[in-house]
Formats: sequence, structure tokens, C-alpha cells
Amino acid sequence: MAEHEYTTTIAWSGSTGGGYRSFSREHTASLTTRTDLTLSADAAFRGDAELTNPEQLLVVAANSCQMLSFLGAAARAGVDVVSYEGSARGTM
Repeated sequence: MAEHEYTTTIAWSGSTGGGYRSFSREHTASLTTRTDLTLSADAAFRGDAELTNPEQLLVVAANSCQMLSFLGAAARAGVDVVSYEGSARGTM
């Protein structure tokens, strides 16, 4: 059975020093292919390899959620985080 791997990265900058309500939740996400939202199935499933696929979106969503949870916990604890970078890989 073949495995299919999807990699994403995220980045955020700002400050959590002002507490939970003050920091920006805006961040960037990069996929291994294009960053637009024209979607296709993965090439392994007869889709267009140049387009973003649902599996990549699932991986980047989990990555983004984890980062936002971390930033929220840091802000509540009074820890001033000024940047965050994360990468995630999902295997199907």
C-alpha cells in the first residue's frame, strides 16, 4: 500500500506581551505546491499535481490550530512570544 505525504509550514510574528485579547491571529501558510485555493485531488488520485489538494489543507489546518493554541496559552501566561514557525507533515 502506497503512502502519500503532505508538508506545510506556517509563520507568525507579532507579540503576545499584551495578553490574550491583544495579539494578532493573522499568519501565513505555505503548501508544498501553490498557495492559491484552486483545488484538485492529489496526483496519486488522478488529480492535478500543480494544484492544492484537500490533504494539504487538512495538514495546514492542524498546524495552524496548534500554533494558535500555543500563542493563546503563552499570552494567558504572560509570556511574550514574538515569532513562531512551524512545519507539519501528514501521511495517508
